[in-house]
Amino acid sequence: MISLPSNVATTWPLGSLSPQAASSRQTETAKDRPRNERILYCPLLVYRASTGSRDQAGAPAPSLPNHRSVSLRYNIACEQCVSKGRRTPPAERPSRPPGSHGLFANSVPKARRNVREQQALSSTSEGRDPRPSSRPLRLCLAGSGGGHVRQILDLEPAWSAYDYFFVTEDTALGHSLSAQHRTHFVPHYAAGQARMHGVFTMLRGAVQNFFRSAAIMLKERPDVVVSTGAGAVFFAVLWGRLLGAHVVVVESFARFDGPSLFGRLAAPLAHDVVVQSKALASYYPKAKVFDPLRLLDGPRPDKQQLLFATVGATLPFDRLVSSVAELKAAGEIPHDLVVQTGVGGLKPDGLGAVETMPFQDIQDLLVKADVVVCHGGTGSLITALRQGCHVIAMPRLSSLGEHYDDHQSEITEAFAARGLVQLARNADELRTALAATQTREPRRATTEPAELIAFLKSVFETRAAKTGRG
Repeated sequence: MISLPSNVATTWPLGSLSPQAASSRQTETAKDRPRNERILYCPLLVYRASTGSRDQAGAPAPSLPNHRSVSLRYNIACEQCVSKGRRTPPAERPSRPPGSHGLFANSVPKARRNVREQQALSSTSEGRDPRPSSRPLRLCLAGSGGGHVRQILDLEPAWSAYDYFFVTEDTALGHSLSAQHRTHFVPHYAAGQARMHGVFTMLRGAVQNFFRSAAIMLKERPDVVVSTGAGAVFFAVLWGRLLGAHVVVVESFARFDGPSLFGRLAAPLAHDVVVQSKALASYYPKAKVFDPLRLLDGPRPDKQQLLFATVGATLPFDRLVSSVAELKAAGEIPHDLVVQTGVGGLKPDGLGAVETMPFQDIQDLLVKADVVVCHGGTGSLITALRQGCHVIAMPRLSSLGEHYDDHQSEITEAFAARGLVQLARNADELRTALAATQTREPRRATTEPAELIAFLKSVFETRAAKTGRG
């Protein structure tokens, strides 16, 4: 038998071999050993043997064979290693705390893992989840530019009480967000880029996004990920799930009749799926349905003779800008005019246009504007309807290379059917819609996500209770 230092106590936990049984099996191999007899060894002794160091009493460490043969032949461990939860048998092994069982759970530094293991042992005996409560519950709020991240802002009563951070795209709205909240930017990419800009452009953006998302999630290690889509934050959702976070996927408000590509890809990763249209329930059988659209009563605010044309936060939209410029040049727009064109968008001569605007400046303009001409993004539509503007929506069309798909046509048609907006696909239809604003009474609407907020609060509270984090 191998002689151990006197100050190192040996243990034979339940299910392991006794010294006598171990000595009779010195010649067995790993293949011979039954599966339910887990190998147990002392890394501390192995390390000391390999380095020739001395034990705590000052005596030379025993000359041990390599740790593999020690574990096979003698199945020994010191009390210190057992107390840290190293290779304890299944019957005695504490359950791994939430967040430490993902694919990359062992990527945390060794010192932090040791602390986590010690806390796991001590807390399991108290009947609560062993995850340390050294910090509050941390939330990842992931939404790409435009309406996706704006909906997360509408859910602020649910997440504001916790430690949170945003993952979004590097847009004007994203920078406005970063001025008030901890925000990480990821590169823009979407599957539809392959059609518009080529496969290699899409793949380059996807690879950059993948590694950037990994760096963010490994640094932050959220307990819960809430995402409203779209493609640019898919990898944040994926990494969050791999790292053990509870994932909530909220299907886009822009989807009334069919699921988005993001929803189809992210739903299998989610613990909870939320849809905002009853028609989508058939695509997500286990989803919770919360329709937030509400009509507002009462008179609209006083307005100025101002027309605000906006293409949204993500992509240029030259067809909208050129239609507005054509009617303005023909004298058919008597209003004062403010045009936001998007980065790199068309800037017609004589038209005072800006590429981007801070979110708060846009909000201030909407309070004053009588007419808003915008693309079919949900963020632009809802913020304009909330302020009682005449809204004329021009949806981007994939056939013209203006977007990755035709979801804007879907949502603008649904809004038009409810009498909330007018549709215009070219300058002639825009001229007709502008004339109708003289006699048409605008309708106000907003999103009222009270039910969704209540649901998210319950998810966060349950997760906080399980992890011991408030």
